[in-house]
Amino acid sequence: MIKMYALLPRRPDVAVAEFHRHWSTVHRELALRIRRLRRYVQAHRVRPDLPGVAPLACEGIPEVWFDSLESALGQREDPDYLDGARRDEPRFVEVAAIRRMLATPIAPTAEPPAGAAKAILFAARRHTGAGAEPAVGDAGAPGASPPVDSGEAAGSAAFARAWSEMVAGDAPAAAGAVAAAGAVADPHAPRAGAAPFDVALELWWPDAAALERGWAAGGGDLLNAVGAVADRASCHGFRCEELRVIWP
Repeated sequence: MIKMYALLPRRPDVAVAEFHRHWSTVHRELALRIRRLRRYVQAHRVRPDLPGVAPLACEGIPEVWFDSLESALGQREDPDYLDGARRDEPRFVEVAAIRRMLATPIAPTAEPPAGAAKAILFAARRHTGAGAEPAVGDAGAPGASPPVDSGEAAGSAAFARAWSEMVAGDAPAAAGAVAAAGAVADPHAPRAGAAPFDVALELWWPDAAALERGWAAGGGDLLNAVGAVADRASCHGFRCEELRVIWP
């Protein structure tokens, strides 16, 4: 299974409220025509942003599950997408600025509650200068799937294990989150149009008040836990609410 996060910047001449209305109604119906989608969640930005972490410069993030990386990449040529949702995107999204992360999902620690308050954190792998492990997707020509040698593959596997352990660890719960999930970027995904991140952490709270209390109490420690595995300086946050469009 492959999960795609697409960072959607709002078209400047489209009002915030209109962006969310159009995406959750007109575009939602068009996306339902894409038969290769296994799950589809719209993460709609909620303000104010999370304190202490840089906000993502986007208004929404579709989270989409596919059977494989090949299926995810094949959407670009799928009439189900091209004849509907793709034609609609320019009506509310700055299409040229969309960035995507194709990733292997990490199962949630508990069933994410419907209607919950949510936040997503994205970060890149650390770089320590000469000899540092490359971030996922750093190698190869633009638009190509980068080669992964055995040494890099071993480093990627260790990094993925460390991130999975952080997701399942104590820091999310200490920040009041009732469920946590994550993802690690697929090293074979093309570089063209890729977001500058290698991992994602998804967090759910019962409601907005619980999110704000939990973040105030444990958000700093949570960011430190992120920084123990990934590059803390690269971390960006996205506070949101979910619209579950295709959900088993």
